[in-house]
Amino acid sequence: HPYTIRARETPEVVEEFRNYLAKNGDAGKGLWITEISWSSDKASESDLFGKGRAGQARELKTALTNLRNKQVKWKVKSVFWFSVDDVQGACSFCAGSGLFGEGFVPKPSWNAYVKLAGGTP
Repeated sequence: HPYTIRARETPEVVEEFRNYLAKNGDAGKGLWITEISWSSDKASESDLFGKGRAGQARELKTALTNLRNKQVKWKVKSVFWFSVDDVQGACSFCAGSGLFGEGFVPKPSWNAYVKLAGGTP
């Protein structure tokens, strides 16, 4: 789970982990990134992952583009966004973490996600 306050910091975390694997004889292992996310809520003292609706889409696009561009080098096998819809009360940023908001209405981050996956929003 390479959670970072800004998506542009994600490569540093992934590189650090790849280096750790290499030092321990596991350089050939594939990497599954099973959680990555930012909130569509505004940033606050209790939610540094809050980026606003447009900011969430921007962070998603930055992170997934970086991971795709380094997929072979980092041996990235899968990436999972947390979560499909907002999760109330689960963590400090979970209430705005979804690609869909209340009523399962798509957020700008959903459109960014679909475009990066090669689909049509």
